Amino acid sequence: MTPLRSGIVWAILGPILVLGFIIGRYTVATSSQLGVSVVRERDPRYKYIQKLLGCSLDSTRAASLQKLHDQVSDIIAQEKRAGLTNAGFYFRSVNTGAWTGVNEDARFTPASLLKVDVMIAAYKLAESDPGFLQRPVKFAIGRDLNQEEVFKPVSQLKAGSTYTIGDLITAMIVHSDNNAMAVLDAMIGPATLQKTFDDLQLRIHQEDGAQKSTSPQSYSLTLRVLYNATYLSREMSNQALALLSRADFNYGIKQAIPSSIEVAEKFGERSVIDSRSGRVFSRELHDCGLVYYPDHPYLLCVMTEGPDFNELLATIREISAAAYNFVDGTPFRTSCATQSLPEH
Repeated sequence: MTPLRSGIVWAILGPILVLGFIIGRYTVATSSQLGVSVVRERDPRYKYIQKLLGCSLDSTRAASLQKLHDQVSDIIAQEKRAGLTNAGFYFRSVNTGAWTGVNEDARFTPASLLKVDVMIAAYKLAESDPGFLQRPVKFAIGRDLNQEEVFKPVSQLKAGSTYTIGDLITAMIVHSDNNAMAVLDAMIGPATLQKTFDDLQLRIHQEDGAQKSTSPQSYSLTLRVLYNATYLSREMSNQALALLSRADFNYGIKQAIPSSIEVAEKFGERSVIDSRSGRVFSRELHDCGLVYYPDHPYLLCVMTEGPDFNELLATIREISAAAYNFVDGTPFRTSCATQSLPEH
């Protein structure tokens, strides 16, 4: 074969061979209808993530999710007639970027949802300090910060005992332990925590000079950067979601989903009560998580406000059921085909 002909053959076959190597390791999602082009790394070592390598996403609402949008709109309207004060809903196909929402920009107090961001800040420190998570800490607290919670930790750390920072993170995420969070806050420091919020563009606002607020759509970025492994390393992102999948709050999103499907989630609660009369002015309950539906994982974030936690839980469960039934009953899901190609 002449050098000229050899060069032409390589020019044709070279990109094909390279493409064959690439698609053997990655998951590709494309849809001309949604304007989606996504390339993700597929690595069996990391169960809970699919690292985002490159994408071009249409940020507009997906018309294919209109039915779900309408169903949730009806649920919220019905619950408001029954006493619900406010609710926000955000749904996103994490592999394609297709999304829909109802009041997705409405602001709520994140409460314990921020524990996920504290974990991210701690894991970011651990990336530059390998011994950080194993550092021993003598657990000492003053006032029990779990005492006023309605959904209390089923297991609490013991004052005077020594734990590692990794142990504190586990207690904070799996059991939603406020005392563990307070110790971690002090160890991480306000500057590092604020940098994490700024880096993630959480748009957490100050209200009335004290209370922070965010929205379902804004908060979803916290879970998206973990699933995409775009802020923390693959190892730390996967570890964070593994902890969230162990969270022992089983009353919200999880309650409407078969137990065989894993959910990496975090809830948050807040009550505004008159300290003298005990009168409840308002309650907030939120649940945000990644639902690992086979071949089509999705992100769901529901934030609610009203006078009664049981009613708020019912709203979250009903919306979660609507989202699950939509995904489960839609043959092509969001009109965006996800192709998982075999390993080479």
